[in-house]
Amino acid sequence: MKNRSILMFSAVLLFVFIYGCAGNPVEEPFPEPRPLGNNFASFRAPSEIDGGGERTADFAEPEHTLTPRDTQATPLAKPMGTLTLRDALSLTLMRNPELASISWERRAEQAVAIQQGLFPNPELGIEVENIGGKGSGGAFDATETTLSLSQLLEIGGKRSKRSRAAGLGADLAGWDYEAKRLEVLSGAKASFFEVLASQKRVALSKETFRLSDRVYDIVRERVKAGKVSPLEESKASVARSLSEIQMEKEKRELSAATKRLASYWGSSSPRFAAVTGEIDIPESIPIANAVDSLAEQNPELARWATQIERHRTSLALARAQRIPDLILSGGVKRFKETNETMFIVGLSVPIPIFDRNQGGVREAEYLLAQAGEQQRATAVHIRTVLSEALGALSSSHAEALVLKNIVLPAAEQAFVSAGEGYRQGKFEFLEVLDAQKTYAEVRYQYIEALVGYHRSITAVERLMGRELDTISATGTRNKGDSQ
Repeated sequence: MKNRSILMFSAVLLFVFIYGCAGNPVEEPFPEPRPLGNNFASFRAPSEIDGGGERTADFAEPEHTLTPRDTQATPLAKPMGTLTLRDALSLTLMRNPELASISWERRAEQAVAIQQGLFPNPELGIEVENIGGKGSGGAFDATETTLSLSQLLEIGGKRSKRSRAAGLGADLAGWDYEAKRLEVLSGAKASFFEVLASQKRVALSKETFRLSDRVYDIVRERVKAGKVSPLEESKASVARSLSEIQMEKEKRELSAATKRLASYWGSSSPRFAAVTGEIDIPESIPIANAVDSLAEQNPELARWATQIERHRTSLALARAQRIPDLILSGGVKRFKETNETMFIVGLSVPIPIFDRNQGGVREAEYLLAQAGEQQRATAVHIRTVLSEALGALSSSHAEALVLKNIVLPAAEQAFVSAGEGYRQGKFEFLEVLDAQKTYAEVRYQYIEALVGYHRSITAVERLMGRELDTISATGTRNKGDSQ
């Protein structure tokens, strides 16, 4: 009898062990990236970290990264020399602190999913009865000792639904990661062109200062020769000083733009000397018409399918929680007085009279309905913003083309003609100053138009999740595009 009880108790232990070790969820990979920037490696938080989770400011090499199409070395945190657009984007995706933060959030949500998929722990109990009774023997001669093991058995698939909901939470964190990846990529690209344009403004301001200095020398010679009034020399000196002030202002703005660019990869003290690249416009751009199909690639919109599925799972879990769970227990009981060992089995279940999780089910239903409306609102917002961005892109492209092909050549020719005519005494000095000012303003305006064009490009590409040149005029992917 004693051996049989021990065997039965061992069987209960074995059941609990097998029950508790089965069915742990498996970690899912990061979501498939949008086509925009998927040829760059991006930071992926490792699944295992050393030092109890502590991290330093310098990021470790990620355990999982996207494979770039052309192999490249790990970018330095503080590059020196001349920086290309590719360098800036690579640095941003590997070392942006905000992107890294969301990457760790994704890992944390995966850990939550693992935890939610675990079975509840069994409970081991021991109970001793009849201590100190009034018998002829000692205080423990008539004791009854019970050793029991109990296990909560969740009914209705609660554990799987809870694990599924947590896994969808990790998927949502993955969508947040992808949205942030596109955001920092586009922001770094726009900031790079801001630096490039600022460099051109500095060069233009230096050139304008040299022109003002040359005009001043010409006026001063004519004043010495008695051909013009000394008042014109004063005017030329003022124009020269103003151009020098503008030159210093552009240098300061270049320094600020450089720091903004470096901040995308977590650096507050940029060491690179300059950026290199082209800031120009094509003669034509593919303006898409099918806004709805283009907006589908946007992760902020795509995530709502996952969000709605998570609310459906939460509703199913809330309904399953109306089903009471069982508590199975088993053990052995030892009678010291008779020296006998007995096997005991128990089963308990709550009676759902008052609490049938009515409020939890109703809340889950309301949240599911809310998510559907939020999906519709997000879709309308994304499509509206994308349509506006495409319109701004078309407008900035047209403006830049007119400035480049018509206004800028005419302003340059007017300035050259005014300078030559002044030397020959055909024009007044005010006409020279006016032509010089107009020429400089048009050149600045052209640079601003180029910046606006590239800013519109990055905004459109971020909303679409792909590069503009992969889109045909109808809004569909060109043949050969990656999925």
